[in-house]
Formats: sequence, C-alpha cells, structure tokens
Amino acid sequence: MGKRFTEEELREALALIKEPEQRNIILEADDPVLWSENVFFDPDLGETPFKVKPMFAPVLRSSKKNRALRVGRQSGKTVHLCVDLCHTAAMFENRVILVFLPEKKQMNRILEVMANLLKNSPVKSSFVMGRKDKRRKKENVESDYDYEIKVSSGSVIRFFFMKNNPDKARGQRGTNIYID
Repeated sequence: MGKRFTEEELREALALIKEPEQRNIILEADDPVLWSENVFFDPDLGETPFKVKPMFAPVLRSSKKNRALRVGRQSGKTVHLCVDLCHTAAMFENRVILVFLPEKKQMNRILEVMANLLKNSPVKSSFVMGRKDKRRKKENVESDYDYEIKVSSGSVIRFFFMKNNPDKARGQRGTNIYID
C-alpha cells in the first residue's frame, strides 16, 4: 500500500512525539521498506535480517492504487509482494486483501516466504495462518478462498488458487487486490 502520510502530515505527527520508540512506529507505519527491514528475516531460512532490494523500494513506497511490475525471473517479485501484503495488513485496520494466484505451488511458495519472513520476527504473533474451515455453517454467501491469514489489526489476507476456474474471482469483495 506504500506511504500512508503526506510529507506535511508526517512532519506534524513527528513534531508531536519525543519518544524514539513512538517516532519509529510512525515512521514504520509510513514506510514499508523501513518496517520490513526492522521486523523481517530472510525469506529463504528466516535467520538473517531482511534487506529490501533497491529496485523494489520505490514500488513498495508508492502510494498509488494501481501498481504493476514487469521484472525477470528469480528477481524477488514474490518476496516483495509478501512484504507489501504484510505491511498493508498490519498497518491498515480491517482490510480484506485478496490474492489471486494461477497455481497452487505459487500459493505455497508465498506462504513459505511469509513464514520465513516472520520466523523470528517480533510481529510473528500478529499473523495467524490457517486453512479455511470447511465445517463452518454457511449463513451468508461465503468467499471461496483457499487459504487465509488473519492479522491482529482486524485485516485478513485471502488467497485464491484459480487453476482453471476464473469464476472464483466473481463476486469477491475486498479493499486490496493482488494478482501474481
């Protein structure tokens, strides 16, 4: 989702706060790059601190609603998509984030990357990962998602494995939509 404050709003907010920890919270809420480098660990093993690749920093910081990337293979698109998903879910309340994926293995890769990013993270307990409960009573029309991550901010990330059924995307309601 990128930057959430204008330069003026950020300056005004920081002028009111003297405690370094509180200032850092505001800066992290405004900057997904700073936040991710402070709380995440490497996406492969989850052992060393995470570092955003310079080519993705402007995209992560962009507050534009519509963003698209055309980047070669093995460059880090999925990792940085996970950073953006997590920052949006953690820093904005009550978001319904929909992620549409063509293959199940891509969904599994994103979940593996997210788990590694959060492995030793201080925000790990804010993210509850779990499959959809198939036993729930259907009271209303229910989303046909394949996996869900609930966040302590009240936001939720729902993954849709599309395979050959594009109808899964029909009728879904969300505040943010990601397509990988």
